[in-house]
Amino acid sequence: MERDSETPIHLGFVALLTESGDSVTSTITNREGRFSLTSPDPGNFLLLAAALGHRETTVGVFELGKDGELTVEFRVPAEALTMDGLFVQAERIGQEPALALNGFSRRMQEGLGYFMTPRDIENLDVTRTTDLFFGMLGV
Repeated sequence: MERDSETPIHLGFVALLTESGDSVTSTITNREGRFSLTSPDPGNFLLLAAALGHRETTVGVFELGKDGELTVEFRVPAEALTMDGLFVQAERIGQEPALALNGFSRRMQEGLGYFMTPRDIENLDVTRTTDLFFGMLGV
C-alpha cells in the first residue's frame, strides 16, 4: 500500500529472502495490493517489496516455524523515477484551424488536387494571384 495515499499497489513485486539476501520465492501483488508467499522450509526471513514509482523496501527479520503464517502490511513511500534524459522530436504537420474546417487538410491527405499551404505561398516570389497557378496542368 502506498504510504501517503493508502492506495493499494497493483503489480508490485514481493520477495521472501533469507537473512543473507538469497531469494526463496517471489510474487506479484493483485489489484487490492495483496500477496501470498509460502516458504518451503521454516527459518528467519526478510520481505522485499518493489514497485515502479515507489521506494524499494525491505522489512524483517521474521521467524517462521513449520506451517507458520504471518500477516504483513507494507506502507511503501512513492518515489519519483529518475531518468538520464529524454529527447523528443516531432514534425508538426501544419493544420491551421481554417484549413481544417473548410476541408483543405482532409483533401490534401487524400491526394485530391493541387495544394499550396500558406507557407508555400509566402515562399513564392509572385506578384499576382494568377502566377501561383502557372505551370499547373489542368488549370
